[in-house]
Amino acid sequence: PSLARRGLPLAAYWALGMAPFGLSLPYLALYLRENAELSGAQVGAVFAVMPAVGILVQPIWGVLADRSGLRARSLVAISLGTALGLFAIGRAQGFASILAATALFAVFARAVIPMLLSVSLSALDDHPHAFGWVRAFGTVGFAASMFAFPAALETYQASHGLAATPGGPTEPALGLLFPTAAALSVIAAAAALTIPNRGAVALRAARGEWKVLLRNPRFVRLLTVCTLAFLFVNGPMEIFPILVRERGGNLESVRDMWLFMLVP
Repeated sequence: PSLARRGLPLAAYWALGMAPFGLSLPYLALYLRENAELSGAQVGAVFAVMPAVGILVQPIWGVLADRSGLRARSLVAISLGTALGLFAIGRAQGFASILAATALFAVFARAVIPMLLSVSLSALDDHPHAFGWVRAFGTVGFAASMFAFPAALETYQASHGLAATPGGPTEPALGLLFPTAAALSVIAAAAALTIPNRGAVALRAARGEWKVLLRNPRFVRLLTVCTLAFLFVNGPMEIFPILVRERGGNLESVRDMWLFMLVP
């Protein structure tokens, strides 16, 4: 297929596939702390289960896609599973239920970016500069949903007479982020069906071929550095919205602070 036929569906999926994370990443901590009334330790456990599950399931998704050659079609299943996980979190009540629902969410959501990178780099391997432009649509989708949600939520709450009460959540209807994000993920799954699953994207790996990587010293060094960075990055970023709230910030403040993450 031409570059346009490969690049446009990928750009659409990057925008739609990252949009649910523009809702869940900046605002999930506030929901867990205020609306679900979890303790600080429980909020930390919920966020910890996501990378813990991701470390286990991401290689499984990778093996399934490599052995079958259905990388682009795997994005459909992963996106639908992400929607299911988001819906489950929104319906869960209590720490144990929320923890289980988050684990379900992580089974799929933590595989979105690795699988999408695999598909994008394979589809655009003969156009080295195209990936940067296509990947940029992911930031656009993330930012669009992140910026639009606070205003939409404020309008909804005002029209339904919902307001903060002493001792209650500042945003009573913040749980709407889950069905909204789930709907965006379902739309992303539909967009994934338009990505051509042929050529380099459909290459099938031989059994045990991944072990070749472990004999590549550059790969091992990079894996080590990424692992160490991962240990320090996870946690502060997710819980940062709670710090903003403790310093008197509102949902718009959280949104504006996240802009500094998107700009680079």
